[in-house]
Amino acid sequence: MQIKEKFPLVLKKNLVARYGYLPSCAMFANHFNLKSSSHKTITRETARRWLNGESFPQLDNFYTLTNWLKFNEDDFNIIFDLNPSTQKIDNEDFIYLSETYKYLFDSHKEILIIIARALRQKQDAVFLKNNTKL
Repeated sequence: MQIKEKFPLVLKKNLVARYGYLPSCAMFANHFNLKSSSHKTITRETARRWLNGESFPQLDNFYTLTNWLKFNEDDFNIIFDLNPSTQKIDNEDFIYLSETYKYLFDSHKEILIIIARALRQKQDAVFLKNNTKL
């Protein structure tokens, strides 16, 4: 299953968790636009395409969705097919990431930096928790 097929499942689950039911595309788009810090708004057609797996949101819209609907680690694991115990990062991954980073828009770079800092804080907190004697 591809990301575009998994994303709507997680999106619908989180919308139902937020509202108690699956809102209409118009309601979803309106509420998303109120939560978005971007100057770009989405239409109900865009909301429909996300919900039906016809498209995947751009990074800034994805960031808004994950914050607004409070996606958790399991949601990301489902969408991106991540299995933390089997994922290994090697030098090729770092080279690819650094090359890709150069071509991102500044706003997308900022989002990645925020995510990286949050992950680092989480990692540091887990390390301190595991290495602190009570």
